[in-house]
Amino acid sequence: MRGVSLVLLALCLAGCEEEASLRSRAPAPLPLKGSGPNRVIGKIKWEIQEVKSGKTLGAGEREVRLKDVRISKITSEGDGSPGFRKEIPLGEGFKVALLEFPTQSKDGITGFGLSADRPGVEDYSLEWFTVEGADHALKLQEPGELSFGLTKTPSGWEQSATEFVSDVSLRIVKANDTDPDPAPVWRVKIFNGSVVDWPRLVNGKVVPN
Repeated sequence: MRGVSLVLLALCLAGCEEEASLRSRAPAPLPLKGSGPNRVIGKIKWEIQEVKSGKTLGAGEREVRLKDVRISKITSEGDGSPGFRKEIPLGEGFKVALLEFPTQSKDGITGFGLSADRPGVEDYSLEWFTVEGADHALKLQEPGELSFGLTKTPSGWEQSATEFVSDVSLRIVKANDTDPDPAPVWRVKIFNGSVVDWPRLVNGKVVPN
C-alpha cells in the first residue's frame, strides 16, 4: 500500500510540475533591433483562407515594426470599461488586433480578445481567450493557446507581449448574418511561434513598452 501511495505522490508531483510549467511561459523579451518607428517588436506568420471554397487568399511571414501598429481607444459593450484595440496589418487587406481592457490589479484580468477583419467589408470577428494562470490563456471556442506578459501603465495593467504557443484560427463572419451560429466567411490563422511585444498609447502616440 505504501508503494502505491508513493507512486500516486510521484504522479501528483509530476502533474503539478507540468501544470506549473504550462502556466509560467511568459514571452521572453525580443532582442533589440532597429530604433524609433522601425524598431522590431515582433514576428508574425499568417494564412488567410476563404472558408466556402477552401482557397488560400494569402499567406506570409514578416517582422512587426513599431510603425506597423495602430492603437485606438475602445469601450466594452458589457460594462463600459475603457480599453484599447491594437491592430497589425497582414496581407490582402486583412488585419489582426488585440482587444484588451486594462485593470488596476493583475487579478482583474480574466480574459481578452483577438480579432481579424477586412477593411471595407461589413464583417465581425472576436475570439475570446480566458486567462488560465498568471501568463497563460486558452481560446474559449475551438483550440488555441497563448502566453502573455503584463506591464503596469497609467491606464492599468496592459499586455506587454503575446506569444502564440499553438496555431490560432480567427473567424470572420458577415456582420448582417442573422444565423445564431453563423459560419465564418474567412479564417485568419496565426501560426505557432508568432510573437508581438505590444506598444502602448501615450498622449496619442504609439510608444514601445
